Amino acid sequence: MKIAYSPCPNDTFVFHAWSHGLIEGAPELEVTYADIDITNGWAADRIGPEVMKISYAALPWVLEDYALIPCGGALGRGCGPLVLTAGGGTSRSHADAMPGAPIAAGGTVAAGGTLAGGTDAAAKPYVSAGLDVPYGQQDQAFDKALVPAAGSAHAHSGAAAPGADPSWLSGKRVAVPSERSTAYLLFRLWAAQNVPGGVGEIVVMPFHEIMPAVRDGRIDAGLVIHEARFTYPEYGLSLMADMGAWWEADTGLPIPLGAIIAKRSLDRSFIAAWARSSVEYAWEHPAQSADYVRSHAQEMSPEVTSAHIALYVNEFTRELGEDGYNAVESLLGRAAREGLVPEFDLALLRK
Repeated sequence: MKIAYSPCPNDTFVFHAWSHGLIEGAPELEVTYADIDITNGWAADRIGPEVMKISYAALPWVLEDYALIPCGGALGRGCGPLVLTAGGGTSRSHADAMPGAPIAAGGTVAAGGTLAGGTDAAAKPYVSAGLDVPYGQQDQAFDKALVPAAGSAHAHSGAAAPGADPSWLSGKRVAVPSERSTAYLLFRLWAAQNVPGGVGEIVVMPFHEIMPAVRDGRIDAGLVIHEARFTYPEYGLSLMADMGAWWEADTGLPIPLGAIIAKRSLDRSFIAAWARSSVEYAWEHPAQSADYVRSHAQEMSPEVTSAHIALYVNEFTRELGEDGYNAVESLLGRAAREGLVPEFDLALLRK
């Protein structure tokens, strides 16, 4: 069976047992490591492997062909994306603005966009939007695109930075990690309530490039995910808002981040059972996956790796449950009503 998931510690931790033949009765896995922005595109284009990790925000585009597997994904509390600035809301110059793939007001990648570093978008379209890479042709270097120089974990309260005013983002340039990510969907819902007139421009960047771009003044603010929750102070950045804290306060529900999907021609119950067994094996034998996890997170410190796994691998990973399903239905139903995702049959989430 072919599967695609990211090289991030939570995914390698979760799927270590299954991918190494340690789950009795489970089929052998042929693993492709790809950033979630790439798998979102593969799923939408129906060109990826049978099983994939994608963003929950991408589900409305794919549910006719793929079923949501209620195990192995990332959903929880206190783990939402963060909006970061270099000065807690202090205006920055655009003189050395980062080239990128701007998104037009309607939420699509604007024509003529270039990639970070000035690369022609036709050469590596997945870096700008992640929607056009044929399955099997991803850049292998992208597999280990993790935040550099990661040090010890940093905790924070989830509140906005002192004195930070979200309205400062009005008209500003903000970097996001993917056009169809849950992070960006949450940001759009939050910004509709908190940023009068909306942000000025959205630029899609690989997530590991966002914090350096904000630090260096090439972008006004950045929406970050993954281990950036623990490492952003090392870049001298300030927390403006925590999308997860906002979502939880607004709804009382956990945050849906990454989902496991499988082609509807497969038996959903078997895949769920194998994924659940892999999660349980990882918890029971954490030392066995350490080398595998480390080999795909070489630029991440052991402290950050452990914090990453502890945050993103939780009971919702083992079983989505009613709270999990309610969270997904609330997020995607709200997004569909506001025209941020295509309308779809919510009942497909449970079928």
